[in-house]
Amino acid sequence: MDRHIPQILYNKILKNIPIVCIDVAIIHGSKALLIKRKDEPGLNQWWVPGGRLYKGEDLQKCAKRKALEETGLECTVGDCIHVSNTIFETGPNNIPVHSVNLCYRLEPKYKKIKLDDHSSDYKWVQYVSQEKLHTYVEICLLKSGIKNLTPEEEIEAQKIDFTISPYWNNLLIYFIINKIVLFLKGEA
Repeated sequence: MDRHIPQILYNKILKNIPIVCIDVAIIHGSKALLIKRKDEPGLNQWWVPGGRLYKGEDLQKCAKRKALEETGLECTVGDCIHVSNTIFETGPNNIPVHSVNLCYRLEPKYKKIKLDDHSSDYKWVQYVSQEKLHTYVEICLLKSGIKNLTPEEEIEAQKIDFTISPYWNNLLIYFIINKIVLFLKGEA
């Protein structure tokens, strides 16, 4: 069955209603696969693979199809890890795009990637903080189990300085002494 929608009809759909997209966080070990988009929306952005759900298509089957079509990877489909929506000012033919997105966690059966014509590059990422990503993509990666901070960043985050400046230290001592004096006088 040909599921292609003529461009004129698809443009009308994009102008009038949100589309449903199934995205996939493909996880191998401790890394996630990102693809660099060649098309709007999200031109030249690193994104999780995914795309439009066909009418009558099962959600998990769509996730498996999108992984295979966009990356050449056969995958085992896991749970739906995130549901959201994205709104882009620019889309195909300069039509703003509003999509309802469901992101599934997938594991590849092998790691030989063959990108489709809509992606220019791919990379495996281990830490979300090391990338400049759309918030939706960040959330998908975090919910798939990808770590946010590198071990070095985690150490730095734990070194929060709780030192009180001399001014605030003196003010705090003054406040405490005042409370003690008032208490001893029975005025507290």
